[in-house]
Amino acid sequence: MFDIAKEDRGYLLSSDGLFDELSVDEVRAAEQVLKGFEKSKDKHPSEIIHGLLNTAVETAAKSHSLSLAELLEVPVGRTRRNLHDDMTLVFVSLASQATK
Repeated sequence: MFDIAKEDRGYLLSSDGLFDELSVDEVRAAEQVLKGFEKSKDKHPSEIIHGLLNTAVETAAKSHSLSLAELLEVPVGRTRRNLHDDMTLVFVSLASQATK
């Protein structure tokens, strides 16, 4: 359990597959952008989440000496699973909570 602070704009939830490819600091930097998205209006949370996923998959490709295109050509299944773990990301916005 954790407390929700007034300044919290949302939370990023992720499976461990993301952390197999990206460091905690890389994910935390993106999460800080997500938490402030309502103030900046620069990017929608989905853009940042897609960016994180793309970065993680690119990192997986590089670690196997593949281009991103080559990795994406590998059919989903056992062979591709050997190249990277599944990744799931969800951003939970607390925007409606800020006004209460």
